[in-house]
Amino acid sequence: VASDPSSPLHFVDVLQPAYDIRGVAASAPDAEGTAFIAVVGSAGLDVYLGTKEDDSELKIVPSGTLLEELAFVEVAMSERGSFLGLAAIDGRIGIWRVSDLRNGTQEAMWRGLGESDRVTSMAFSPDEAYLAIAGWDGTVQVVRRDTDTRAKKHWVNLAEVMDRPPWAGTPSMTHREGGGVCL
Repeated sequence: VASDPSSPLHFVDVLQPAYDIRGVAASAPDAEGTAFIAVVGSAGLDVYLGTKEDDSELKIVPSGTLLEELAFVEVAMSERGSFLGLAAIDGRIGIWRVSDLRNGTQEAMWRGLGESDRVTSMAFSPDEAYLAIAGWDGTVQVVRRDTDTRAKKHWVNLAEVMDRPPWAGTPSMTHREGGGVCL
């Protein structure tokens, strides 16, 4: 699809993986002008890098398929493009540094188990300190980024009870503190 060079919108017709796409997330261009694009679905995570040189059309280059062993249902990118949150169909949740994924590293910096059997949406806070995870059953799980004494960043679950949330049909919604593993 041809793009209007004067428009900030560019339509690219190359992202056609041969699997069920469940979500996409993209970062703003980094200092070198490259955007990070994550496409998730039944076959894992596909990573694309988007560049725009001068006034030319946006170019998207597949940089590889990562995490093929998992079928993902949801993806979220933090506002500054530092972190990528992924939810697998089996309820597992992970957070990766985008810089690590750009370099081909597949190790998550945090992995945990979702409070719900089915994740329906995820979103990072604007300061990238929290990731909220919503479940089909009305649960909301929140994980927070912490820094330990060695300045290694990791994420921990928060515990909270919400009495009579307006969107849930149950009298109360309880969020249990759960165990995530800092990797």
